[in-house]
Amino acid sequence: MQEALEAGFLEGKLCNPVTVKFNDNTNQAIETICNAQGVTVAEWLRDLAINDLVARKREFHRMEKLWGQTKETSATSADKESPVAGTTGLQFNNHGDQEQ
Repeated sequence: MQEALEAGFLEGKLCNPVTVKFNDNTNQAIETICNAQGVTVAEWLRDLAINDLVARKREFHRMEKLWGQTKETSATSADKESPVAGTTGLQFNNHGDQEQ
């Protein structure tokens, strides 16, 4: 959880309530897991969300600009020409019955 702490996901007051609705089967499965682990549904969902955020932040490290730090990558560089920029339009070839 060090990454989550460094990202600021674990600090501060929990002041943003979120309502989540599940069907009966999903809710029962979640409650069963939470009871077995000795955590509340809110804690379990919060841990899932934080773990997913950390994983996505790691996966999309090249998108640091989104997370508050600027870092230019080849995917976001405005200096690079798009590989499709030189195309002028679609070309269609008729592969149907053709006289030869």
